[in-house]
Formats: sequence, structure tokens, C-alpha cells
Amino acid sequence: MISTLSGSLGIGEIFIFLFITMGPFTVLPVFARLTRNSEPSFERQLATRTFLIALVAALVSAVLGSALMGRWHLSVPAIAFTAGVLLFVVALRRLLDLYATHPADDAPTPTLAMATAPLAFPNIVTPYGLAIAVTLLTLAPEARWQILGCMTAVIVLDYLAMFFAKPVIKVLGLPLALLGVVLGVLQIALSLQIVIFAIRIMLQTPK
Repeated sequence: MISTLSGSLGIGEIFIFLFITMGPFTVLPVFARLTRNSEPSFERQLATRTFLIALVAALVSAVLGSALMGRWHLSVPAIAFTAGVLLFVVALRRLLDLYATHPADDAPTPTLAMATAPLAFPNIVTPYGLAIAVTLLTLAPEARWQILGCMTAVIVLDYLAMFFAKPVIKVLGLPLALLGVVLGVLQIALSLQIVIFAIRIMLQTPK
């Protein structure tokens, strides 16, 4: 268990937090759209490059961010509140986007440069996901390897989702779309919970 000021979190809960904020449901639709007319060999190459970039960037950024929090005297409530607000805005925008009328999709010609953006950033290494990881690492430095292991496991799932994107979309297209809506609702709920968590810590912290 990872102890925090508001209770304890198990490794399973940590994994779920990171899965909701950095998991395949965000990157899979983008990857499938960008590579819908691509050869399988290119798709695999793009997925592998995206995975490597995202994994290194996520781990380095999370560790560096937790170190910089101390140097810059940033509080845990501040970074947690930031994560909650960012997650709320992005999740709400995605849900509202379901009601928008979209013109014909003119996806650009895919290149390996897309492994960095928009795939690794911001669809795997999301700003709010990193903020949550930094908060967890700051709250529980003794559990650093467990937290980083959960982050690695989530990014591996992202890689598998991209590697098998077309079969997954073909077989599970509608269920994945429905799960995406459910995930959007859960992200909004999680964002509010993070904000409440930040406020609770601020109220418990001596002035």
C-alpha cells in the first residue's frame, strides 16, 4: 500500500489512475485514423517508435518532475490541482466533441515523425497523466519503482493496442467506442476527485 495524507492507495489503484489518464483509449483512435491507409509494416514501425519515445519520455519526465517540485518548492496540492483541472478540461472537451458535426476527415499522410507528435505527445504522455505520476512519486518516494512499473505496464498496453490497431478496431469497434464514452465520464469524475484530494491536503496542511 502507498500511504498518502488522505489514506492509502494500492498498486492496483495506482495502475487504474495511470491507465485512465495514459492508457490505450486515448491513443488508439488517433493511431487508427492516421494509419488507416498504411501498410502493416509501417504501422508496426510507427507503433514501436511511438512506444520507445513515450516510455523514455514518461519515465524521465515523471522522475525529473518529482525532483523539480522540491527544488521549486511546489506543493503536492498545487500539482494535484493542476492535474485535476487539466484532466477535467480535456475529458469534458472530448465528451462534448461527440455532439459536434465533423467535416470529412482529411488525415495527413502518416510519417514516422508522428511517433513524437501527436502519438507519444500528448496522446500517451498526457500532461495530466504526468502530473498524477509526479504527485504519486512525491507522496510516496519509497514506492517509486512500483509507480514507475505501473506506468511502464500502461505504456506497454498502449504499444499492443497500436501494434494490433486494425484487428482491434475491426472486432471491437462499437464496444471500444462505448468504453471510450464511459472512460470520458470516469475521467471527469477522477478529475473532480483529484481536485477534492488537493483541497483536502491544503486544509490539513498547517499554515
